[in-house]
Amino acid sequence: MNYSVLMSVYFKENAQYFLESVQSMLNQTVKPDEIVLVCDGALTEELDSVIGSLQEENKNLFKIIRLEKNGGLGKALQIGVQSCSNEIVARMDTDDIALENRMEKQLAFLEQNPDICAVGGQIQEFNTKLENKVGYRCVPLTPEDVRKTVSYRNPMNHMTVTFRKQSILDVGNYQHFDKFEDYYLWARLLENGYKLANIDSVCVYARVNDAMYKRRAGVEYFKQTLKLEKYLLNSGLANKYQYYRNICIRLFGTVLIPNRIRSHLYNKMMRKTEV
Repeated sequence: MNYSVLMSVYFKENAQYFLESVQSMLNQTVKPDEIVLVCDGALTEELDSVIGSLQEENKNLFKIIRLEKNGGLGKALQIGVQSCSNEIVARMDTDDIALENRMEKQLAFLEQNPDICAVGGQIQEFNTKLENKVGYRCVPLTPEDVRKTVSYRNPMNHMTVTFRKQSILDVGNYQHFDKFEDYYLWARLLENGYKLANIDSVCVYARVNDAMYKRRAGVEYFKQTLKLEKYLLNSGLANKYQYYRNICIRLFGTVLIPNRIRSHLYNKMMRKTEV
């Protein structure tokens, strides 16, 4: 089964992390036949150098799309999806590391389950070095549990998701929704009757640090969560009780508590020590 890898990179990315991420997809047991890389605005010399070397070493594998200005992840991925040549598209972040059998497992799952439009998996988080393990972000497995979970939590680990391109296009593709481009996409798929699932094994080692918790805080972040919660309510994916409960939890978690406490609660309540 042929597939495209979809990645987006911008100037703040670490060049070494980016290289490791791309190499992890090149080293899959089932190789990609296309990697679509969207450069979201001008990049650093280090990043451009890595891209040039990758192109030289992997003739005709990379499709490089350069956007004149940084427009955000949603816009970059929207253009990237449209540029993918294959029906099967694997998302990958530019600072994470995919396990070498990720695509083998996910492609087999999609082939065996033609009614599933997108499949993700579990992630193991680490801080700076792979041996510095933080925990696991575990997501539900079955389409039924994914649909239940979307009412209060993102049910997919974005960097692990492999999807059928046409289903993404059918619901309007990725759209700009600051911090929640993926969550909003999954919700629209579910609202339109598509099925999503996750496999029960770790697919990606995901890099985390203190900056991640800071990005998930503040008044502006809360405004975006409120916008998402209103969509979930209006689409029928959440009821009024769930809506008001979520707002209270998110107000407390993103605005009212300091970052060090937030990170502690996040790891304690949202992460597991084993899969």
